[in-house]
Amino acid sequence: MKMKVYIPKIKNTEKLFFVSYTIYMIAFILNQTFYWRYFPEKMDRYVLLVCVLLLALNEIVSVKIIDFRSLIGLIICLLLFAITYSTNGNAVGGMIVFIYCGRNISFEKIAKITIYITVFMLVLITVSSWLGIIENHIDYSGNRVRQYLGFRYTLYAPALIYNITLLEIYIKQEKLKWKNIICLLILNGFFFFFTNSRLSFGLSVLSLVIAVIYKYKFVFFNKNHFVYLILVFSYLICSGFFYGLTVTFSRNVLWMKNLNDFLGNRLNLGQYSLLEYGISAWGKQIAWVGNGLDVYGNRATGSYLWVDCLYVQVLQRYGVIFLIIFLLVMTITMWVCYQKKNYMLLILLSLIAVHCMIDDLQLYLHYNTFWFAIGSLLLGRSNKKYIKLKQMK
Repeated sequence: MKMKVYIPKIKNTEKLFFVSYTIYMIAFILNQTFYWRYFPEKMDRYVLLVCVLLLALNEIVSVKIIDFRSLIGLIICLLLFAITYSTNGNAVGGMIVFIYCGRNISFEKIAKITIYITVFMLVLITVSSWLGIIENHIDYSGNRVRQYLGFRYTLYAPALIYNITLLEIYIKQEKLKWKNIICLLILNGFFFFFTNSRLSFGLSVLSLVIAVIYKYKFVFFNKNHFVYLILVFSYLICSGFFYGLTVTFSRNVLWMKNLNDFLGNRLNLGQYSLLEYGISAWGKQIAWVGNGLDVYGNRATGSYLWVDCLYVQVLQRYGVIFLIIFLLVMTITMWVCYQKKNYMLLILLSLIAVHCMIDDLQLYLHYNTFWFAIGSLLLGRSNKKYIKLKQMK
């Protein structure tokens, strides 16, 4: 049986974008590994500058007319970029630029390129760690033995696999075959075996189960538009729900204590961070201390305090204005998905909204390619080929 590999055709007007995107993906994935010790300090800033310059050049060369939507989008993106720049959020600032500059490029094409880059980097980094080229840190915490596989934290590699899983589900949609599902389960299971990262593995399995339900139109996906309408407000519901839990958390309430234990102390840490650092309109630089290692394999010093909830982290680090714009933009994006009957994208974005309650990695473009859907749906050309997925032949 021959394996068919779909190679997206890249137009001349898209080449600079994909060169920039490839550089960005490789650099920011490497930034999460022990390879990064061999690069100069602040290399990520230099890479980001090169990527932005390439994107700006591509805009000058390929864009002839900026319509009203694109102009409004540009103003909002510049505002958000300014906020992230003031709080040292380089990766998030770069993501905002990419979302805007990728507005007229097929999301399917970006998804396929992302999968190729990510798989290549995962193979390179994992094999390098096993060959001893870079460190394969092993953590013996309690009864769990967890290999880092060349990354600086056990969650990083599985998070990349989770992104690949969602992208494959979106690309295939109803054409997702059982052999695709089995391959994705094996891939997720492989990294779960070594890293013991239950969060990404569990969410990947859940996503595949939902994909099967959607494929065969079981239960509530059988033309039930009311369910899809509720999903439109996923980001508002999830952010409000988890923020409310965090603010009102009390160990004296048994069910809250049990929930907090189940969530790995996330409610307690989030509440402590809110009391310690507060919130502001425009955000502030906060030096949270996590479990990740530095490029030399050393743990950060100081008391552990990390906010895993994306919504709370964005609220504190980037401020109330940023969070309001983010939630508004995501809700509009979900509404456009609903209006265009792009239900699979609506479902996957809703899953990401739930994931964001317990994992801040979803904030970053190299872990969550679906942020590109914002630009495609809200700012892209009205031609359907830029908005809705073209099925592969």
